[in-house]
Amino acid sequence: MLSISIGLIDDNPAVLEQFSAYFLPDTEISLVYNAPTVADFEAQFSETTPIDILFLDIGLPQQTGLEALPRLKSLLPDTDIVMFTVQEDEDSLVKAFCNGAVGYLLKDTNVETVRNYIEIMRNGGSAISAKIAQKLFSSLHNQQLQLRLNPREFEVLKLLSEGWSYKLIADRSGLSTDGVRFYIKRIYRALNVNSKGEAIRKFYRG
Repeated sequence: MLSISIGLIDDNPAVLEQFSAYFLPDTEISLVYNAPTVADFEAQFSETTPIDILFLDIGLPQQTGLEALPRLKSLLPDTDIVMFTVQEDEDSLVKAFCNGAVGYLLKDTNVETVRNYIEIMRNGGSAISAKIAQKLFSSLHNQQLQLRLNPREFEVLKLLSEGWSYKLIADRSGLSTDGVRFYIKRIYRALNVNSKGEAIRKFYRG
């Protein structure tokens, strides 16, 4: 099974310690960067040690995670950035997805559950806390017609953004895995996007 390299930018010592203790080097999921600020992360980062997923706090000193997102996406074009924060207001949610985040986890998520989300992302799903997904799709439901998605397409998009893998979406919706892929292609075509993150950002940008 392929290993996954992750990074964390968070100024809370307890969070840094939890991640460091749980995601050990040379394991299936390894923490290769662990920094309290964006500047410290940039000083550590090397292209010879890329990462698959970066967990990014919003309320950072010097520069917030939201402010740093565009530059981090430029620095890490192949890395999935997941916000890891206590902030659950709609403004932060909108800015995060509009500026390149593909996931949004609240800090009441324990490290074991974070690991589960990492596995979900590896299998094509998303990392979004249940409370955030509920907020996201209560808004999405009100604009379903504007998105021009039929009910089945909307159901698949909802499950995908809640973090379900293609197989679990298939089991939940009564489709085959190939059927799920078919509907996802239709969703991307309807929204003129190429990824889950783009689909969410497309919605927020109207």
